[in-house]
Amino acid sequence: MKKAQVAEIAAAAEKTRWIGPFAETVGSLAVEAMLYEVTCTPSPGLVDRQNSGAHTDMDFYSFMSSSAALSVCLARCVQAGLNHQGESPALLPVLRQIGIEGEVRMLKATGGVNTQKGLLFSLGIVAAAVGWLRQTLGKPDSAAILQSVAEMTNGLVARELGRIERPETHWTAGERLYRLHGVTGIRGEMEQGLPAIGQHGLPALRKAMADNLGVNHALLQTLLVLMTVVDDTTVMNRHHPDKMRLWAKGKAQEALLAGGLYTVQGHSLLADMDREFIEHNVSPGGVADLLAVTWFLYRLENTPQSALDE
Repeated sequence: MKKAQVAEIAAAAEKTRWIGPFAETVGSLAVEAMLYEVTCTPSPGLVDRQNSGAHTDMDFYSFMSSSAALSVCLARCVQAGLNHQGESPALLPVLRQIGIEGEVRMLKATGGVNTQKGLLFSLGIVAAAVGWLRQTLGKPDSAAILQSVAEMTNGLVARELGRIERPETHWTAGERLYRLHGVTGIRGEMEQGLPAIGQHGLPALRKAMADNLGVNHALLQTLLVLMTVVDDTTVMNRHHPDKMRLWAKGKAQEALLAGGLYTVQGHSLLADMDREFIEHNVSPGGVADLLAVTWFLYRLENTPQSALDE
C-alpha cells in the first residue's frame, strides 16, 4: 500500500472521533447487543450470568468491561460509514484501523484476554454498513444491510485465507481450517451476507419475540437455531470439525426438536447442554457473535427512524 493511501486511511479513521447523533444511537444499540448476548442464560459452553462456560481466563465481568471499552469504537464504525464517500469495499481499511485501536482498548480493559475480538470484527462491519446506507436509504432494512456487508467484504476469504505463499508452519488457525477442511468461518459468512442470520437467526428471533417468549428465552432459542447451521471455528479450533458439525449441532437439534425454549423438556435439555459443553471444552463463541449481530439488526428493525436521529 502506498504512503498516500495509508495517510488517507489514517485521516478517515481520525475523522470518526467526532461522533454524530445517529452514530451515537446506533452505536449504543451495538453495545446493547454485546451485553444481551453475554447476559442470556444458560448459554451452552459460553460465558453467561451463571458460569464462565468452557473458559478459565474470562467471566461475566470480563465481558462487561470489554463491552464498555468497545462502546466508542462501535460508534466510530457507524460514523465511518456515514463519512465514507465511494464504494463500500474501500471502507474496510478504515474499519480495520478503528478496530485495531478498539482491540487495544479491549485488551487493556480485560488484562490481555481476547473476549470479543471476533464480535468487534463482525458487528463493526455491520454497524458501518448501517452508517453507509444511511446516506441513501435513511433507515436501511436488514436485507439491505446484509447485502451491503456482502459487497463490502467481497473477496475477503481469498485475500485472507487463501494466501498460497504462506508455508504451513506459518498458517493461522483460520488458514489451517480453510486449507484442511474448507471451513471459511466468519469471513465466509460475511462475504455471503451473513445467511445464517438472514435466513435463520432473524426469523427465529422475530418469531420468539412475537410469541412473547421474553428476551432471555428468545435469545437462547435463536442461539440454538444458529448453532444448527453454523460451522463455528471457535469450536473447531479446539477440536476436530466434526465436534461442531456432528456433536454440537446434534445437541442443539435435539433441544429444538423437544420444543426448545417453548417447552419444559427443551429447557431441561438446554441445561444439560451447558454442563456437557463445559465438560467437553466446547464454547460456540462464533455462534454467540452471530447472535449478538442478530439482536442488533432486530433492534434496528424495531427502532423508529425518528428515535435514531435524536
